[in-house]
Amino acid sequence: MLLFLSVLILLIAACNHLQVPTIEIEALVSKLSEEEYDYVGTHGLDNPTKDDFRKFTFDFAVEHSTKTTRKFEFPERSIWKETTNKIDNLQDRYWFGKGYSRNNDSEHFANYVCEFVFLLKRVE
Repeated sequence: MLLFLSVLILLIAACNHLQVPTIEIEALVSKLSEEEYDYVGTHGLDNPTKDDFRKFTFDFAVEHSTKTTRKFEFPERSIWKETTNKIDNLQDRYWFGKGYSRNNDSEHFANYVCEFVFLLKRVE
């Protein structure tokens, strides 16, 4: 019995030293604030309103131990634009966007954020 308990304690102690990466992913579509809408250029649209647009935010973050090997490849911002514009192939829906990434091998975390405004309303 003592041998069994010793092995069990060793296993529990060993498992506590293994760190599982913490991964957080958030994708959010939200309405624009008045300030954000004031920044949107609406040239070429008939009677545009704030409700014709939405903001998409994608946030990916990971933290890990020094023993974890990782390789992240995130889509370039041009891919988000191309994909958004292919929704119905009738018009350009991607309006403008920004983003950043922090993905260095020597760090114990990586972060990728992409945010863009797109036209929700279908223009005939």
